[in-house]
Amino acid sequence: QSGTYTHTVLNMHGCDSSLILLITINSSNVGSSSITTCNEFIWFNDTILTSGTYNKTFFNISGCDSVHTLYVTMHTSTSDSSVINSCGSYTWNGQIITQSGNYTQTLMSTFGCDSVHTLLVTINDSNITQSTVSSCNSYIWNGQVIDSSGVYSQMFTNFAGCDSIHLLTVVLYSDTVTSSITACDSYSWNGQVIIYSGVYTQIFSNISGCDSIHTLYVTINYSSSATTSVTVCDLYNWNGQFITSSGVYTQLFTNIEGCDSVHTLIATINQSISGVIIITACDSYSWNGQVYTTSGIYNQMFTTVNGCDSLMSLHLTVFNSNFGQSSLTVCDSYNWNGQIITLSGSYNQIFTNVGGCDSLHTLDITILPSIYSTNTYNICEGDSVVILNNVYNQDGSYYDTISALNGCDSILNTVVIVDGIIPPIISGPIFGIELDIDTFTVVNNQGSTYTWGVDIGNLISGQGSSSIDVEWISDGLATLWVVETNSSGCISDTVFYSLDISGVTGISNVSIQDLLVYPNPTKGMLTISFNVILKGDYELTIINIVGEQIFHDKLRSYSGIYSSKVDLSDYSKAIYFLEIDTGDGTIIKKITLQ
Repeated sequence: QSGTYTHTVLNMHGCDSSLILLITINSSNVGSSSITTCNEFIWFNDTILTSGTYNKTFFNISGCDSVHTLYVTMHTSTSDSSVINSCGSYTWNGQIITQSGNYTQTLMSTFGCDSVHTLLVTINDSNITQSTVSSCNSYIWNGQVIDSSGVYSQMFTNFAGCDSIHLLTVVLYSDTVTSSITACDSYSWNGQVIIYSGVYTQIFSNISGCDSIHTLYVTINYSSSATTSVTVCDLYNWNGQFITSSGVYTQLFTNIEGCDSVHTLIATINQSISGVIIITACDSYSWNGQVYTTSGIYNQMFTTVNGCDSLMSLHLTVFNSNFGQSSLTVCDSYNWNGQIITLSGSYNQIFTNVGGCDSLHTLDITILPSIYSTNTYNICEGDSVVILNNVYNQDGSYYDTISALNGCDSILNTVVIVDGIIPPIISGPIFGIELDIDTFTVVNNQGSTYTWGVDIGNLISGQGSSSIDVEWISDGLATLWVVETNSSGCISDTVFYSLDISGVTGISNVSIQDLLVYPNPTKGMLTISFNVILKGDYELTIINIVGEQIFHDKLRSYSGIYSSKVDLSDYSKAIYFLEIDTGDGTIIKKITLQ
């Protein structure tokens, strides 16, 4: 139990020590509760699905266990169904059902739980039928005696058990029938044409085969007719019928007796004249004394001979004449719409503008002359003339066009005359002897000069002429050549002539020995060496085949060994000649530059 408790003990000194304990005892507790619910119950995260007793342990406010017992009564929701047949419609708890089908409603069971009820409904329709029957005097329908024509009904039950209403139309034919008729002009009654008012009878046999006397009271009314005339402009509205042209028209009316009344209208329709005049004019247009200067639509009203209005509309387009001026600078001439203009000045022409009006145009024109020039070139065969990047190397007259300073064409006429020179033919001995002198000739063309050359001999005389003398200075195969230059300065192809030179036993007065020119042929660098025996003046020259000098060296009072290197790599690949002038003659060596 809760309370204060005292306990005496010895302390560390051996004396009494009293301990007082204040204690509070808290009690655990228990509790219970009951619940009734449907389908399931959730109790602190536990889902309960069936009836029973359930316990849970909690902590009370003192922190001690508290056991709670829950008594659960569990009811389940229910579902059921039923079937119903009804006629026309069925009302189920306020819900009106008009079509067959399955319907559900959620109700509450005696335990307060949901109860789902499904109703299978069949809706049968009531129906109405009808028929017609004819009889004499009377007709008995399911015990019902009918003695007058009319529509009668009786209620039955159809195969679905619903009401079925049957409508019976009864036609009873009596022995005497009376009727009346009103007609216009005549009435045809079963083939009898009646044209007068009166009482008429006919005997018939009704559908039942009985006689039937029919009395007909006939009233005959008669149709009428009338004619009128009218004269109007454009159109006439006759009871809603719009008449736009003259003619005879009829309309059908009803007279006071209800019969046809034919009215004939003789209509004279005079037309108003309305028209559109489309005019295109230049600058202005006068219409009935009124002058218009601008485009537009203008109206004037007139009166025709019939007294009707005549409205005329003028659709006027006014185009203005115009003036134009332009300037032009051309070369030589100008074709202006077929007019050929060759002189500068001002010229006029009249055109038609887009509006069809006059358009005066003044053209101020400046005519600049083209420039023509002719140049004649005499060239040698193989040469060419370059004119404006065009290369001409054959006889002919050529034209090139450039722009002159005034902007016009400058036509250059180039006349090319090609002087074709025929290479000469060398005539002379076919062999020679060292130290002998031989003569060689070509045909002498007037005005031509001839350049000769020899490799193992000296030209004694005749250089520049058609005939030369050559002294042979050594033996071996000698080559002689000549180039002709005619009066026009054209150079022929080089012509070569070869012959064998025989040696001799004795040589006197030889000034140069051991002449070497190597390498020959060469690709550029060339070495010339020889030994001068007799002291004297010597001159070395290298020329091309047309005699142009490309190397020159003079030796004064020279004797001994000579050696020189010559660079020909800057020159064209061709045949060149080394000439050594000894004073007594000329030594010539051929050099081939590859």
